[in-house]
Amino acid sequence: MNGKKDAIGKAGQRQGLSLSVKIYILIILSIVTVSVALLYTCYSTFSDNVDKAYQNRTGKAAIAGSAFIPSDVLEHFWQTIRSEEYLRTKKEAVAAGDEEILLQWMRSRPGFISEISGAEEDPGPEEDYTLYDEFSMLNLKCGQIRDTFEVADAYVQKTVNGVTYNVIDPNEDVFYVGSIEEQMEEFTCYGDNGYVPPTIYSSRFGWLCTSCQPISQEEGVFGLFCVDTDMNEVIKEQYRFLARILIFVLFEIAAAIVISMVVIRSSFTRPLTLLANATRDFADNNEGISREDVIQLPIRSSDEIGTLYHEIQSMQDRIVDYTDHIRRITAEEEHIRAEMSLAARIQKAALPKSFDLPTEMVDLYALMHPARKISGDFYDFFLCGEDRLCLVIADVSGKGIPASLFMMRAKTAIKHNARSGLGPAELMGKVNNVLCEENDENMFVTVWLGILELKTGIMHCSNAGHEYPEILHSGGSYEMLTDEHGMALGIIEDNSFPEYEIRLEPGDRIFVYTDGVTEAVNENREQYREERLREKLNSGKDVDQKTLLKGVLQEIEGFAGAAEQFDDITMVGLTYKGDSA
Repeated sequence: MNGKKDAIGKAGQRQGLSLSVKIYILIILSIVTVSVALLYTCYSTFSDNVDKAYQNRTGKAAIAGSAFIPSDVLEHFWQTIRSEEYLRTKKEAVAAGDEEILLQWMRSRPGFISEISGAEEDPGPEEDYTLYDEFSMLNLKCGQIRDTFEVADAYVQKTVNGVTYNVIDPNEDVFYVGSIEEQMEEFTCYGDNGYVPPTIYSSRFGWLCTSCQPISQEEGVFGLFCVDTDMNEVIKEQYRFLARILIFVLFEIAAAIVISMVVIRSSFTRPLTLLANATRDFADNNEGISREDVIQLPIRSSDEIGTLYHEIQSMQDRIVDYTDHIRRITAEEEHIRAEMSLAARIQKAALPKSFDLPTEMVDLYALMHPARKISGDFYDFFLCGEDRLCLVIADVSGKGIPASLFMMRAKTAIKHNARSGLGPAELMGKVNNVLCEENDENMFVTVWLGILELKTGIMHCSNAGHEYPEILHSGGSYEMLTDEHGMALGIIEDNSFPEYEIRLEPGDRIFVYTDGVTEAVNENREQYREERLREKLNSGKDVDQKTLLKGVLQEIEGFAGAAEQFDDITMVGLTYKGDSA
């Protein structure tokens, strides 16, 4: 039992994390997973909605601008700023760092009057409308789209042979007009002057949302009306929103962990710890458990832990009942063992202790090796007159105390009737009637009985269902004496029994035994049988009876090996010496 407890203790030491720690880890992982999912969902939803709102506004501004800008004026302005005279004048102005040079040139050039007016001031007659007025009107149109839709910039670009040029941009100075736009390279994949949907990207200006809408004219598409929305503050606000959500989620995680730990400790870990400690104390009680040792804990919950607590209580109550039952059974068994031991001593005391007979005309020895403490076999020998020796061996049906009591009853009846001078057959009849009386258990006994006249060597015998004796005549070998059998004693009242006579000469031997000798089995379920017995008897026919019988018992034990002995082994051996002794 202690070894088992040590094994359980070592198994407990090999455990890594406790159950409560595993539950805490599981809860933390669950909360973190849910929180991260919530954080991602909130941030993604917020960002997507904000981005869509700005993309929608930028796209609408581009569509409105592409329809609001007069394409014929743009075409005239574009053709003018691509002329050699303009480019030469712009080069001189850039070199001088004076944009007024370029503006004066633009004021000296006639403009294109469109049906859509839009100059900052009334241009007056057609001959007074200049390229500068045309430039101002286009800048005003772009600025109106920019201010109306509250975007960062609204401008016109044109792509020719994969190169993008700035046509109009109200946020830039005059030098910007007609310059090459390097930032639009990523949009050239849409083709020359193709549509660019609202796209949020990071540039050298920071985060922008850009949308480009084609400006149509009769010959096709002039270029793109582009709108930029400044997204820097929007992106920063998204990050600030993410930070606020993250702080909230971290606070939520911390609060959830603290609350979970408190709840788990009070509702789960602490009750289980109390249960475990109380159950261990109950199991480790080496002084004998009683009803007072059954656990009594302050657990009032009606959940699974409460159910477990009541089940453990019920189990310990049953263990106490079972332990009390075992104690009573153990005490009864101890009492029975003591009585069995006493019965065995009484039975052993009832058998002859000494083989020194008051005559030297026989060599006699007997032994009994019971399968249990109490045997159903018995043997007896005694003088039943001055010149008569009675020899008895018997085997009672059954085992234990009932067989022992029946054996004592049979032994007493046999000895009493033998000393009254009766012959074997008549003696068997009287003993049979005695044993049939009040035999409610239907027990019976097989008996071989012989009365030897010591002077003549004549033995009168009777066999009541017992084994055939083995007999050896001087100078010969042991052989089975197949005598006539009667019925075992105690079965049928007023039954008759046969009687026969054996004449023994000096040196003759007789060996009688119970069936436990020949029916002894080994580990292969093989029986010892009569042939092996006879062979052993013949190998020891020149030794005294004590040596012979002990040799037979030793061989039977060697033959049986580790096989359990199922029946009592009893043997009686006699050598007749006659007057020669």
